[in-house]
Amino acid sequence: MFTCIASIGKMSMSINPCITNQQINSIIPSKKYDNEFLYYGIMNMVGYIKSTQSTNTLPIINKTQFSKLQINIPKSFDEQIKIAFFYHKLIRKLLLKIY
Repeated sequence: MFTCIASIGKMSMSINPCITNQQINSIIPSKKYDNEFLYYGIMNMVGYIKSTQSTNTLPIINKTQFSKLQINIPKSFDEQIKIAFFYHKLIRKLLLKIY
């Protein structure tokens, strides 16, 4: 889930079925993609995504713009899992140093 209006770039991943509104773009990957890999891939693009926002009173990334974003994804599911695990460990280390 990716917030596309006002506070652009806030992200979350749900492990259960859920409902979102028009302010959130939800990505539902097929089984050939690792959820965490996609999450971290999009997380790495937040700065770029924010830079493409419409300059209105209320910042917004429309669904068409969001749909055009591309992430380089390894074909190997195992490789996706390894990369996601690396990011997970890295972020955990960073958070442990902060707190």
